[in-house]
Amino acid sequence: MNRPQSAFHRITTAALTSVLMLSVGACGNSTSAGNASSGMDIKLSDIEHALTSDNDVNLTMWASSYEYLKQSVQAFEEKYPHIHIDFVNPGSQSDMMIKFQNAVTAKKGIPDILQFGYDSYPQFAVSGSLLNFKSEEIEKAWASKYSPSTWQAVHVGQGLYGLPQDQAPIAMYSRKDILQEHGLEIPKTWDEFYETGKKLHEADPSKYMGFIDVTDSKAWSTFYRQASAPLWKVENTSEISLSTDSAQARKVTAFLQKCLDDGVLKGVSNATDEFMRDINAGKYVTWIDENWRGGLIEKSYPSLAGKYTVTLPPAWGDDPQSVKTASGGSMLALSAAIPQEKAAAALAFMDWLNTSEESIEAFQNSNGFFFMASSKFQQEAAKKKTIDEFFGQDANSVYFESANKVNADWSYLPFLSQLNTYFTDVIAPALSDDGDLEDAINAFQPKVEDFAQKQGFTVNK
Repeated sequence: MNRPQSAFHRITTAALTSVLMLSVGACGNSTSAGNASSGMDIKLSDIEHALTSDNDVNLTMWASSYEYLKQSVQAFEEKYPHIHIDFVNPGSQSDMMIKFQNAVTAKKGIPDILQFGYDSYPQFAVSGSLLNFKSEEIEKAWASKYSPSTWQAVHVGQGLYGLPQDQAPIAMYSRKDILQEHGLEIPKTWDEFYETGKKLHEADPSKYMGFIDVTDSKAWSTFYRQASAPLWKVENTSEISLSTDSAQARKVTAFLQKCLDDGVLKGVSNATDEFMRDINAGKYVTWIDENWRGGLIEKSYPSLAGKYTVTLPPAWGDDPQSVKTASGGSMLALSAAIPQEKAAAALAFMDWLNTSEESIEAFQNSNGFFFMASSKFQQEAAKKKTIDEFFGQDANSVYFESANKVNADWSYLPFLSQLNTYFTDVIAPALSDDGDLEDAINAFQPKVEDFAQKQGFTVNK
């Protein structure tokens, strides 16, 4: 089965630093816009009526996942010809964010609808660039249409800034052939992961049980999310809490340090040719990543067919059934500049694109497999048993189980680019040989705190 790469490639930190300074720097003047409703009176009845209205509406949408979405967009326009979508491919996600910030600054050429990653839109929400369309009736009517974790992910503080589109639950891809060669089993808990990895590295020092990607902060922070040890929390659009030194976070930090010291995990960038060769050679026996990674492994390493198996990631604690997972994905947001008369039609289109049976079918027909955030999709698709020839198992069932176990108690800081800069400068070096992760985190939190305060946020510790 073919699985597309994630709708979002990783954002290049350097390219977005200037965008961050512009968009987040404005929060001191506009944070109040995100704490309350937008001021637009968008009724659910208006949204429903927009699909049957005789009024022509022209909407502009920017989405980096242009190829994945265009068949569904065309299906919508055929069904509702009075609503025209000027669908624009803005380039990569980082390119789109830069173009959007430039349009907001210039106050012209601003699109009505944008596609963001769950981790990248908050900086535009807190700056007032995205519309908070929260209402009691929308929350009540639409929350059940999406998986709980993705519905939570489109909120910043108490505001609602978008509709979930897809979800990317994590899984563990393990080289079962290498483990079997050493008489080892696939671990179900992190304690088992450590013990298995230690035995593996002692038997063959050239091999590691896994790795921590140092390209950005995502892989590192996922360990804490799985362990229910949030490193931060966005309280509202002007207030955040930092907790990198909480008791639970310190346990995770100590565990990671032990794994690094004993050759169980290794800090490495997964964006190099050397890494690709190392994966092919079996240097890293497990790869924990979002479900789209399975398709890339299949495409990049066809000779490894039958050697990988897909499972849930390990659980923290003694009970494998208590496992909590993490997820990425994308959402659709409304620009705060959208005219009132267009807002209802835009929301009707967004909801149709993400939840209707016609759109779900179009997504699957054009993409092979697109893990949508729609409850309808997840309930129906989860019932279908499909053997993945590369893995020799029903990999999708693992992804659906992971999606049901995502820890929703997690929020994304509204300055992702600066966070990744601090990660690269402070945390990543500590993930290398002889690094001290605790010292690095002790240096990391004050930098995040100082930046947040300078951008106008109240910071709780």
